[in-house]
Amino acid sequence: MMINQNEIIELFESRSRVVLVHQVNQKASLGTLSESDITMPPAGGADFVDIEISDKTNWKAESPNAWIKPINSATRAGSGRVDFTVDPNNSVYPRSGTLDIAGNSLVIQQEGYKASLEKSSSQFRPGGGGFTLKVNTEANALW
Repeated sequence: MMINQNEIIELFESRSRVVLVHQVNQKASLGTLSESDITMPPAGGADFVDIEISDKTNWKAESPNAWIKPINSATRAGSGRVDFTVDPNNSVYPRSGTLDIAGNSLVIQQEGYKASLEKSSSQFRPGGGGFTLKVNTEANALW
């Protein structure tokens, strides 16, 4: 039995159309960092972390914090070493930031400089009084 062209068109148009959708959800290849967090001194300095990741996976190191700077921020592939520097923290307050590498976040804690208080002796009379409090900091840090 042969079906002519008009019968094919009529058969096709009489059927409801079906749209098939195929969705693939693939988790990004994150790799593994040798450290998850690092503590740096107030003076700052340089350090590194290693990443183990597939040779076929491209990644880069970036920081949303201006005081954390990857030495090489170009896109790379495969396992390797990520060198970075941390600017001095000229404050008595500690701070925290991240270096983002291939979907992983290396948390970088930076200590603040030490501070001490020095109070002169004082006596208060019934009418009140005052005293002097001196703040001493390492490296003339801000407070």
